[in-house]
Amino acid sequence: MSTEQPCDLAYEFGDGVYDIKELPLGFPKPVKHPYPFNDQIVVYVRYLAPGVSVGQAWQEGTKLEQVPRKLCGEILMVKDYTSLRQDQ
Repeated sequence: MSTEQPCDLAYEFGDGVYDIKELPLGFPKPVKHPYPFNDQIVVYVRYLAPGVSVGQAWQEGTKLEQVPRKLCGEILMVKDYTSLRQDQ
């Protein structure tokens, strides 16, 4: 693991193209990920609290001896619960 820190989820982008023969109606057609997201990028995610997670994106590289490098700063993900709220 690039960060050498524990994570709850490691998301690998892969090539973005799945070999799905039949897609549900309205499901987007799989396409190759846009730059810089490719099969060398891994996003490590940690759960902080209900609806709040943080992560880091790292570029792993193609060679084993290549040192991973951080792709961007920290990523903060917050779930928007306002659409679930019912006004009384």
